[in-house]
Amino acid sequence: TTRGCPYACTFCSAPILSGKKLRHHSREYVLGNISKLYNDHGIREFHIVDDNFTQDIDYAKDIVRGIIGLKLDISLAMPNGIRMDYLDDELLRLLKEAGLYVVSIAVESGNDTILKAMRKGTTVKKMRQDIERIARNGLDIAAFFILGFPGETEETIKDTIRLSLELPLIRANYFTYLPLPGTESYRLLEESGEISNVNWDNFYFMSAAYTPRTVDRNTLLKLKRNAFLKFHLRPQVLIKNLLEIKLNL
Repeated sequence: TTRGCPYACTFCSAPILSGKKLRHHSREYVLGNISKLYNDHGIREFHIVDDNFTQDIDYAKDIVRGIIGLKLDISLAMPNGIRMDYLDDELLRLLKEAGLYVVSIAVESGNDTILKAMRKGTTVKKMRQDIERIARNGLDIAAFFILGFPGETEETIKDTIRLSLELPLIRANYFTYLPLPGTESYRLLEESGEISNVNWDNFYFMSAAYTPRTVDRNTLLKLKRNAFLKFHLRPQVLIKNLLEIKLNL
């Protein structure tokens, strides 16, 4: 529905690929596409994959009210994630009414020093408050986390893992930091000479293509694997995810 991201997160290529200026499709265009896909092609789940759907909160509310007005039997997801500081109770209620079943958010780190280095523009305390607001409105929450960002230590990584286990999440997605060319963090790695630490043959979000100076690759991958298992094998999380599966028989 929109393109563009005005933020300056040092690890993210979105402002490079889609620009910093936010551009919108019209309400009529978005709703017309949803109606056509629903009526002509039998689509029943829609993913809004904007860089940040809620950046223009009034526009987002207008689109969601329009979706509700279509009176279609659909479910909604936003797998790219949305910024927590551009949510309010009204939008969350509208999203739930429209069929949104999970809110995807980018927590990234559980350490304020690393968040500052990432230029996330938030703090752990603020994110806890934002996540509490989402949970209070009865929506499930999935979160993204980055492990092994430049400057991290084993302790800061463990801060992130601890936070993920404390938050009211249904899913936690742990990625290793990827130095995307063109990003601010990539430029800083070039300047420091750490770009030599990148294994270009393993340039994937899950494979620890880069590791900070204080953490070796095997340790980082072990921390990621253990975090995933510890989070998702908790009985309350495992059962809830199993119950969320929809079977179209």
